[in-house]
Amino acid sequence: MKKSFASLLFLLFFLFPVNASGGLMAEQGQVRSVSTKYFEILFTQKTEQSAFILLQHADEIYEELRALFEIESYGDFRIPVVITSSTDEYNAYFTNYNFNHIVLFDVLISDTYAVFEDTLLDTFRHELTHALLINLRNSFWQGFDSVMGDLYNWGCYVVMPTLIKEGASIYAESYGGYGRLNDGYYLHAVRQAKLQESFPRVGDVSGARDIYPWENVSYQFGGPFTQWLIEKYGMQKYVLFWDNAVNMKSFVFAQAFKKAYGIKLTDVWNDFYASIEVPLIEKEPLQNEAVSSFDTSVSDGKLYSSLCSCDKGIAYLNQTDGSVWYASFNEDGSVAKARLLFSKTGAKRIALSKDGQYLAVCYSFFSGSLCLSRACIYSFKKDSWTELSQESVSDIGFARFNGQTALCLLHAEGSVQKLSVFTLTPSSFGRVACKCVFEKKLARGCVFFSPCDGGTNTLAFLCRKNALWSLVLLSLTDGSFYEAPLSDFPLSVRSLSFCSEENNEVSLCFSWCSKNSFPRLGMVTISREMLSFSFMNSDLSGGVYVPVSVDGRAFLYAADFVTGSSLYKLDASKLSFDSVQKKLLPSSDFEYTESFVTIDSLSWNHLYYGKGTLVPFSNIKSYGRTGSVASRIIFPGLTWMTNTVWDSDEFSASLGVNPGGGFLSPLQSKDFELAAQIHFASGQQPSFLQYNANAQVFFNQNGFSQVSADLALKTALPFANNMSLVLQNESLLLYTKERLSFSDTFIAQLGFIHQSGSGRYAQAGCALQFVFDAYFEHALDDSFELTPLINCYPALIVRLPQLLPFTCGNGITANLPFRAQFLFYPSKSMPVDLQLTTVVFSWDIQKGFVAFPLYLNCITLACKYECLLQLVQGQEVFWDVASTELLLDFAYNSGAAASRQALITLGLCLDYFPRKTSGIPFTLSLKTSFIF
Repeated sequence: MKKSFASLLFLLFFLFPVNASGGLMAEQGQVRSVSTKYFEILFTQKTEQSAFILLQHADEIYEELRALFEIESYGDFRIPVVITSSTDEYNAYFTNYNFNHIVLFDVLISDTYAVFEDTLLDTFRHELTHALLINLRNSFWQGFDSVMGDLYNWGCYVVMPTLIKEGASIYAESYGGYGRLNDGYYLHAVRQAKLQESFPRVGDVSGARDIYPWENVSYQFGGPFTQWLIEKYGMQKYVLFWDNAVNMKSFVFAQAFKKAYGIKLTDVWNDFYASIEVPLIEKEPLQNEAVSSFDTSVSDGKLYSSLCSCDKGIAYLNQTDGSVWYASFNEDGSVAKARLLFSKTGAKRIALSKDGQYLAVCYSFFSGSLCLSRACIYSFKKDSWTELSQESVSDIGFARFNGQTALCLLHAEGSVQKLSVFTLTPSSFGRVACKCVFEKKLARGCVFFSPCDGGTNTLAFLCRKNALWSLVLLSLTDGSFYEAPLSDFPLSVRSLSFCSEENNEVSLCFSWCSKNSFPRLGMVTISREMLSFSFMNSDLSGGVYVPVSVDGRAFLYAADFVTGSSLYKLDASKLSFDSVQKKLLPSSDFEYTESFVTIDSLSWNHLYYGKGTLVPFSNIKSYGRTGSVASRIIFPGLTWMTNTVWDSDEFSASLGVNPGGGFLSPLQSKDFELAAQIHFASGQQPSFLQYNANAQVFFNQNGFSQVSADLALKTALPFANNMSLVLQNESLLLYTKERLSFSDTFIAQLGFIHQSGSGRYAQAGCALQFVFDAYFEHALDDSFELTPLINCYPALIVRLPQLLPFTCGNGITANLPFRAQFLFYPSKSMPVDLQLTTVVFSWDIQKGFVAFPLYLNCITLACKYECLLQLVQGQEVFWDVASTELLLDFAYNSGAAASRQALITLGLCLDYFPRKTSGIPFTLSLKTSFIF
C-alpha cells in the first residue's frame, strides 16, 4: 500500500509538467505547420494571414541574404519558424539553444519600430541574418553539429557579442532602403554621443552594460558600425570575420577581427568615430536662446517617454521607474514645480483629458513570458483608479465627443488594429463609468499611433501605411477618414499632440526627423480642408522628443542624451520654420475589409521538437535522509536535451556513472554509482506557472539505492498598483530500501516592492512572506513512523531607496539604500532573525576592454548586520555579526557572456563577531557568485 502511495506521488510529479506547456503559444489554438525548401513554418488560426505572407517570401529572403553576404556554398539549412500573437509586445528572436529556430511575434509595433517596409518580412530578415551568420560553419563543424546539436557554436557563445550580432542584422534589415539605418531617430544616438563628447569605446558597447540604456546601446552603435565597416572594407573581409569566430579560429571577437582585417579593432573604431557627421550646433541645449531649463535633476537613467498637457497643467512619465509627474499652470502662465502623482509599474504612455479631470495610462505587465498591455484611468478629483477590460492596448489619447470627454483606445483584435472610443462620467466608489460610443476596425497593413483631439467629434492620428507616413483625421460622427500624406517629405514622425483650438482652427504639434537630422519640432494647423505644416529647420542637442504645448508658442519636450533624458522648455518664436501647405483629402484606404486565407497545412502535435543537444556529462543528484544533496554524478555521463519550438518547456534525459574511488571528488561520491534522470522544466519563454521537475533512480554496488522526484513551482500574480502575489513551492519525494520521506517548502509573498527611481538600488516598498516547511518520514519495515515535522513562520521585507535626503547621479550611489528582513520563528530553536543591509557607496563603472575581454560593471561597498536569538538547551543565546563587503560586478567581454544576464561578482567580506569571547573576532573571506 505504501509502495503504491509512493508510486502515485511519483507519477503525479512526473506527469505534471507535461500538461503545463504553453508560454508563447498559450491560448493560440491548434498549431499547424507548412513547409518550404528551407523552413518549417508553425502557426495557428490567429496568425494564418502572416504565415501565408511568410510562406510566399521566406525562401526568397534566404537567397537574398546569401547573395548580400556573398555566401556561395552553405551546408544543409532547414529550421523551424514560429509565428505567435499571444503577447502584446513586438519582438522576435533567433536561438540555437538545443536547435536552430526563429520565433516571430505577430503583434502591433510601437512607433520606434515603424521603420520597415513590411514589418513581418523585415523582422524575419533580421532574425534570419542571425541564423545565417552564426551557422556559417565549415564541413567539420557541420558534421559535429549534425551529431551533437546546434548548441555547440563557439562563435555564438564565446566570440561574437551583441554589438556584432545585432549590427549584422540591422545592416541586413536596412539594406533595401528601409529599416533602422534609414531612420533618423535610430541614428540620433550615435550622433548625439559624438556631439556631447561622450562617445563610447568599442568595449563599452559590447552588450554587458547593466544600467540604462542596457544592451540597447549595442543595437544603437552596432548597426552604424557594421554599415561603415562593410562599405569601407568590403563584404569579403566581413564574412571572414564571422568565419574566424564561428569556426573556432579565434578566442575573442577582437582577435577574430584582427585576423580578418589585419588591423586592431580599436583603431578601426576610432576611424568609425571620425566618419560620423554631426551638425554644427551647441553641445548643450541651454546654449540655444530658444531653450530654457525645466527639469534640473540629473538625466542619467531617466527615460521621459511620454508627455501630455491639458488646460490646467502638464504631466510626464519617466518610463525607467514608471513614475508620473504633474505640474500645474500658474495664473501668470508659468509652470509650477512638478510633483510626483503616482508610480505605475510598466507604464509606457500617458494622456490627459483637456479639462484635466482624468489621466489615462497604457501599461504592460508580464504573465510568464507574455508581455501584456492594458489601460487604466486615474481620476484627479477622486484620487482613484478604473481598469479597462480591453486587451492588447497599443496607444491611448483623449478627444471630445458631443461635448463630453472621450477616451480613445487603439488595441489589437485578432491580427488587426481596432479603435474604441468611450465617454467618461463619474461613478460610485470613485470609479469612472466608461460608455463605448464608437468602434471601428482599421485596415490591415496600417498602424495608427498617437490618437489625440483633432477638433470637435474628430480624432487625429499618425499612420504608417505602405512604409509611408500620413496625418489622418477621423470623424466620430460618420466614421469618415481624411488623409494628408507625408510622402513628399523623407521623414519619420512621432508623438502627435493637441495644442489648441481657436476660430475653428485646430493646432497640433509633433516630433519629426529626417535621416540626416536630429529629431525636431513640427506643428500643423488644421483649417477646413487645408493643413499648414511648420517644420523646425535647425537641430538642438538631444533632439526634440514628445513635445507638448504649454501656451501655444511655448513647448515642453524631452531631450535624449544616450544614457538618459532631460526636460526642457522651447520658445518656438525664437526658432525658424519651413512652411508647407497640404490639402486634406477623403480616403478609404484605412477602411477594414474582411479577408480570409487558408493554407494547406498539417496539424502539429509534437510536445517537444525531435532535434536536440547531446551533452557528454550529467548532473544527477542523490539525496540524504534530510533531503539535502548527498552526491552528484557528473562525469562520465550523457545527457540529451530538447525543448518546444517556442521555448516554453524543456526536456532532458541523463545517464551517468560514478566509477568510485573519489573520482571528481568532492563533487562525486567515493562509492560506485549508476544513475538515470529525466527532467522537465519551464523553458526560456515560460508559461504563467513556472516549474522544474526531476525524477532520478540510483544504483550502487549493492543494487538499488534510491529513487526520488523533486518539483519546484513558481508563479506571480500582479494586481492593483505595483502589488503582486508570488507563490512558490519546492517538494521532494525520496524512496530508499529503508524509508519513504517527503519534504515540502511553500512560500507566499504579498508585496509592492517596485523601482522608485533611476538608480541601481532605487527600490521601495515592503513585502510580507509566509513560509511553510514540512517533513514526513516512514520506515518501510514499520519499525517507526516519524511524526511530521511542521514549521511555519512569517517574514517581513522592507526596502528604502535612500536613508539620506539627497539624490545621486553620474553613476554614483551614496545616499544609503536600505534593506531589512525580519523572520519570526524560522525554526523552533530560533525565535528571531533580523538582517539589515545598506549600500554605503556604489559606482557604475560601465567600461569594457577588448584586448583583455573584461567589462567592469559596478563596484559596491555594503554593510550588513544580522542578529538572531537562539534557544540552546532552554537558554536564550543572542548571536550577531557585522559585515563589510567590497564587491566588483564584471563580465567576460566577448561572445554571449558579454551580457547583463551573465555577471560575475567577486569581492572581499570582513565579518566582525562582537560577542566572540576567544580568539580573533574578525574573519576575512572571498565572496564569489555567477549569474547566467
